Amino acid sequence: MSTLFKPEWLQPGAVIPVDISTVAAFADELRRVMQENEVLRQEQKKPKNLRPTLRDYFAAKTMQLVFEAWEEHESWGYEDIAEISYEMADAMLEQRKKEPSRWMD
Repeated sequence: MSTLFKPEWLQPGAVIPVDISTVAAFADELRRVMQENEVLRQEQKKPKNLRPTLRDYFAAKTMQLVFEAWEEHESWGYEDIAEISYEMADAMLEQRKKEPSRWMD
C-alpha cells in the first residue's frame, strides 16, 4: 500500500523521493498559471470605458472658455479650471433634465 505523504518526511534532513517528471510538470503548470495571472492583472489595469461621456464633452467645451478667462484670473490652477468646467457641465446636464423636450429633438 502506497501513501502520498509519510510523517518521517517532516524530520529535519529528511530526503523526500520525488519523480523528476512530476516536478517538471508542476513547474510548467506553475509557470503557466503565473503567466495567466499576470495577463489578468494587466487586463484589470486597463480602463473599461475610454469613451468620453456627455459630461466630459460639456466640461471640455467649457474648459476652452475658462482658459480664455485664465489671464484675468492667474491665481487659478489646473484643478480650479477642471472643477469649474465640471461644475458647469453638471449644471448643463441638470438643465437638460428640467427641459428635456427643448434639448432632445
